[in-house]
Amino acid sequence: MLKVLLVDDKSTVVSGLRKMIPWSEINAVVVGECRNGKEALDQARLHHPDLIITDVRMPVMDGLELSRIVHEQTPETVIIILSAFDDFTYAQTAMRYGVSDYILKPINKDKLNQLIRRVTEISQHHEKKLSIVKLLYHTNLEQKLSSAIRTGELEFVDTFFETDFPGLTETKFELVKDFSLKLLHILLECIASLGLNLSSFGLTEEKAWQQLLELNTKEELKASIRSLYREVTGFINDKKNSRGQAIVDQVKKYIAGNYHDPDLTLYTISNELQLSPNYTSVIFREITGENISYYITRLRIDKACELLKDPAMPINDTAQKVGYMDPHYFAKVFKKQEGLTPSQYKNVMSRLENR
Repeated sequence: MLKVLLVDDKSTVVSGLRKMIPWSEINAVVVGECRNGKEALDQARLHHPDLIITDVRMPVMDGLELSRIVHEQTPETVIIILSAFDDFTYAQTAMRYGVSDYILKPINKDKLNQLIRRVTEISQHHEKKLSIVKLLYHTNLEQKLSSAIRTGELEFVDTFFETDFPGLTETKFELVKDFSLKLLHILLECIASLGLNLSSFGLTEEKAWQQLLELNTKEELKASIRSLYREVTGFINDKKNSRGQAIVDQVKKYIAGNYHDPDLTLYTISNELQLSPNYTSVIFREITGENISYYITRLRIDKACELLKDPAMPINDTAQKVGYMDPHYFAKVFKKQEGLTPSQYKNVMSRLENR
């Protein structure tokens, strides 16, 4: 809900604004009424209003000085000035202090409707901004995006920009820009945590910030931050896959040199490579499409087939040479793999050799 502070030395103006504007209907609430700028500053520090509606000429501190201090300390606070002084210098100074609107008194019906429309717009903008903040922080999106970058999950990043990035049609440019800058901050923190820097992508942090700040349309902002996210995540994905392939090559090399060892298992392999069994198993399956245990079995049976082509090689010796101490178990595994028992396979090979 939009928090509003009313500031005017005339109580009739303040009470009139409170009564004539349908605050609850436009999702706003008056959090304070002040008679001068000094009171307003004290109330602003207490209530943190999103909007201040103030007169210009007031005792102790006028509306322009109030606007200047608020603009310096909390530039996100919107200020609307209601003034009886149609003076260009006042208006010019007000704009320099970040004042959103300068409406002349007296407040007739048309000006009241103008004020209500403006407050409604500010309230809607505020709600949209809150929804974006909620999207980013209250849904753990920051953690999810960081995780996706670190693990190279391009699909998650693409889905986020397609479905979760604020809609460009209904979202104001300032909010899209603010959201894009927050995304850049998340990305830079993630890159730093991985021991990388933007030079790998032909950028510096300063250039990345400047690049976003200089864009003039919502479409350009989305395209720019999306491109950077995809480039970094794709880089991590490629790096992960490259490391994964290197691990698979090591696993295969170790199995090739030790398939005859009956104690060869996922655990002995991962221990040799100084990796966790689960990680070794997942990486191997992701890249090769098969489990390590199946790969070991397939290699052992392939080696057994080569040995069984020798008529002088006993089946029991063949079993032991490929890592099976139990010849009955070897025969069972062999038949499951080849569709023949070792002795049947040996006979077939012998007949083919004698033709």
